Amino acid sequence: MVKSIAPLACLVLIAAILSGCGFAGEPKPDTDAGIGGIVVRGEILVSEDVNPDQDGHPAPVRLRIYRLQSHHHFKNADFPSLHDDDERVLATDLIFKEEMTVYPGNRIPFHRAWGPNARYLGVMAIFGTGENAEWRALTDVSRAGGSEAVIVRLQDSSVSLWRRVDGMGSSG
Repeated sequence: MVKSIAPLACLVLIAAILSGCGFAGEPKPDTDAGIGGIVVRGEILVSEDVNPDQDGHPAPVRLRIYRLQSHHHFKNADFPSLHDDDERVLATDLIFKEEMTVYPGNRIPFHRAWGPNARYLGVMAIFGTGENAEWRALTDVSRAGGSEAVIVRLQDSSVSLWRRVDGMGSSG
């Protein structure tokens, strides 16, 4: 009897953990939500070969997603500064940030309601190779006209952001 309960308990625990992260699902309001905001929806696609260690084995990646009103501080920050003290570095550009760990092979849908001050989507991936990776991506969402569809792609030691246009991706 104990053996048959263990796998079920494990599945329930995994489901609880995954649902607790709250990244997918209904739109969550931005802290500055109001008239003129946009809805940002899309997917985070994590390749099977992401973040290889010394032996070439894939590993999880820590991912930060930033809602920004300006891109200046994000574009000009170096990796150690943004990694260690992003809120100070981004200063008044930062509206909100989300942080999560993603795993090789993950495909994570998301749907967020952003307020009118959110003009840019910035993504920082913290790979094992640190600042030698392509760790930053940025796109302008202010011209979205109410809705923006994006794809965040993590492959090997790089992160990229794509805006979806009529079902096709366009580099952001």
